[in-house]
This record gives sequence, C-alpha cells and structure tokens, in this order.
Amino acid sequence: MKLFNRSFLKVFFTAILITFIGPASAYTANVTIRWDANDPAPEGYRVYSREGSQSYTYDSPIWEDNLTTCSLTGLAEGVTYFYVVRAFDGEVESADSEEVSYTPPVVIPNQPPVADAGQDQTVYEAVQVTLDGSGSYDPDGNIVVYQWTQTGGAGVSISGAANSQASFTAPVVDLDGDVLIFRLAVTDDDGSTSVSTASVGVLKSPNTDVDADSIPDVQDLFPNDPSEWADSDADGTGDNEDPDDDNDGMPDSWEQAYGLDPVSDDAQDDEDGDGISNLDEYHAGSDPLVAPIIINQPPIALAGGDQVVNEGDLVLLDGSESTDTDGQISTVEWKQTEGTLVMLSDSDMLATTFTAPAVGAEGSILVFSLTVTDEDGSSAVSTCAVTVIKLVNDDDDGDDDDTTTAASNLLPVADAGADMTVKEGDGVVLNGNGSHDPDGEIVAYLWNRRKELSFRCPVQPIHSLLLRLQLLGRMASCLPSN
Repeated sequence: MKLFNRSFLKVFFTAILITFIGPASAYTANVTIRWDANDPAPEGYRVYSREGSQSYTYDSPIWEDNLTTCSLTGLAEGVTYFYVVRAFDGEVESADSEEVSYTPPVVIPNQPPVADAGQDQTVYEAVQVTLDGSGSYDPDGNIVVYQWTQTGGAGVSISGAANSQASFTAPVVDLDGDVLIFRLAVTDDDGSTSVSTASVGVLKSPNTDVDADSIPDVQDLFPNDPSEWADSDADGTGDNEDPDDDNDGMPDSWEQAYGLDPVSDDAQDDEDGDGISNLDEYHAGSDPLVAPIIINQPPIALAGGDQVVNEGDLVLLDGSESTDTDGQISTVEWKQTEGTLVMLSDSDMLATTFTAPAVGAEGSILVFSLTVTDEDGSSAVSTCAVTVIKLVNDDDDGDDDDTTTAASNLLPVADAGADMTVKEGDGVVLNGNGSHDPDGEIVAYLWNRRKELSFRCPVQPIHSLLLRLQLLGRMASCLPSN
C-alpha cells in the first residue's frame, strides 16, 4: 500500500445540505455534508461529530466510506452539532478538516385555524339575513379559504358562500316556524381546517298573507286557502266548509236559526231551563229557547191484593207498591167503604193494620179504599177486600177441650183486576179472572153474568173510576172517585 504523509491528506468542505423529516408534532432534521476529494485519492474518509462543548472521539467515527458526501439523519431540533472530516489510507489518517457546525432550528407545529360562524339568530320570514364568520382567525398564519354550507331547515340560496360573510333570504314558514342550520369551514395557509355552526330561527311574520284573504298567516290556519282561515273544532276542515264548526253535534244552521253560538260547544247547555239539553232539543226537533208545558202524570195507587182472614186476626193493608212516575206521593188516606167497621192503625201511611172483627156464620167482606195524592195535587184510588171468616168451636161433648175451626163454608174472593188509566173514547176491558172461592167454586159473576165486561169510557174530563166486582147476587158498580 502506498503511504501518504498526513500533510498531503487535506479535506475541504464544499457544502452542507440540510433536510428535515418527521411528523409535525416531533420534527427531526437531516444534514448532508460534502467536501472536496483529495488528490491523490485516499482509501476513504471518516466523519466525527460532537455536541456543544464535547470533544471529538476519534476512535468512534459516525460515518466512514470512500465517498465525498455524508448524509446524517435524526438530528434533534435546537441542538448544535459540530463536524470534522479526516482522510485515511490504511493506518495513516489526516488531521481534522475545517470544523463546521449546524443547529437544526426549533420547528413550531402549525396551529389549526379557529372557525367562528357567529351568533345564533332569530328572524322573521322573507327578510335578508347575514351570516358573519369574520370572527374566525388563524393563531399562526392566515385563513385562506372560507366555505358556508347549509345543513338543516328549509333550503335557501346562500350568496357569498366563499366569503367570511354570506347572506340569504329567510324562507316563508308555517305557524310553527323553522330552524335553519349553517356550517362554516375555514382553512389556513398550512392546510389545516376547522368548522363552526350557527342556527337561524325563522318566525312567521305578523304581516305575511300568502293567500291574500286579509287574514295574516299567523292567524290563518289555512294560509294557502283564501276561502278558509279558521277551524273551531280542530277537525282539519275549515269553518266555511264544515257544517258543524264546533263539533258539538248540532249543525251550524240549526244553531244560528235559534240564536246559539255555532263556534262554541253548547250541546249540554239548557237555554230554556226545561231540563233538556240543547243537543237533546235538536234531536227531538224542539225549540231550545222555549220550555214545553209539562202535564203532570197522576200517581198510581195499589192497595194490595184481596185477603181471607179469621176473625180476631191482625190484618195488614199494604199500599207500598203505589208510585208516582213524575214526582212523589205526598199524602195517603185509607178509608173503609164496606163491611163491619174496624179501626185502622195508621190511615195516613201506605201500610196500616186493623184487627178482624167478630162476624156471623156467613162471615163478612170488608172493603177498603187507598187514595194517594202527588205533589202536584193529582190523586188515584185503589181498593182491596178482606173476607173475615167465622170461627166455630167444635165441642161435641161439652168438655171445652175441642178445637176451634172456621165455619164450614168460606166466602168467595172477588178480584176486579188492576186499576187502569185510559183516554176518553178508548175501549176498556174489565177482567175478573183473579176471583176465586177458597173452599169451592164460583158459580156466578154479576157484571152481565160473564167474567169479562167491555165498555167505552165516557167522553168527559179524565178522572178515576172505582170499579167493584161482587159475587153471589150482589151487583157490580162503577163509581167515580172523589
């Protein structure tokens, strides 16, 4: 190998080329060192490095090759690096070249811009609205791109969408209004982007009248129909088309004819105070403003069924089934009309009692009338018969130890049928089928000698008739009650 004197090995730097690599958040630098080639050419070159006040460590080169260009990577920003180059040929190594240094600058990462779409707004329909993004900024540079887009609500056309300030015309909305959403995206000179949104609430204008029916849309339930503007019953049909605006079951025409309010639910009101609602008056075809004349219905008297008792028995007369269909029974009066006189316990009560009197061998029939009067003064009468039977002492041997029995023959029981209320001129059937004989048979009926008798009611003011059926030779009579 040819040996060179150290004085012939000299290195001259020609350039230092610097490049940076790495992500923005952790920058590193690369450096390329270039020098002039020796002549004659050595075996190779070694690069040595130190930082700050450190010394070179010549037994540990950071690079060794026969090229005249060395690329170093991974340099930390802000640290000063010093470099020297030595040529070598075998064991012979030149002195240090001229020392060069390089400090990779501290690189500050780009800060993204801050987008500001401005304050939310509330406006009326059809007005001009400005979107203001001028509050956007870039903390370490400049914003180079603005872009406005709409992301919600009724669509509008944005003017100046690429500027910091844009504008549009608020759309016509319904009574509930609308909310429009706008997005502003800004991009800085390093390519970073940020976004911001703003909302614009659009209210119905108090003066807008789309259908020109002189009713402002804020009051018009049908803003696109000039023939309708109200819907009193909220059924979706305008009052002008709806035959029952208040949906109370009574047509508007009927309500208007009687002076009722067609847009107010007054179905359950009672204008004439007759106890009949307006709705019922409509269905009945009656005048809701005039109370009808009410004719009192007389009470119904029911004296109870006929009875057969023994002399000395306690007898109950029960008129508790008597009623008044349109009011109340106010007074009661029991009277005895036939037979052995007895004392009634409570002649002014619906139920009264008496003790059956002693009678002869043929017994006796006691007839009672019940008169009930309602609170309007109308009365009704019903009768009942009580047959009292003679008790016979069977003492054949005179020792007073035999039983007492009823007389051998019991009187028949006459039943003239239920009381009736009829109209003048009506045909009436009197039915005595309920008559019976407790110990035998009935052999004769004494109203025209048959069980049923028909007659036509006389034409005269209505009053009650007391109809009595008697058996075995006693005539039945038809007597007006007082």
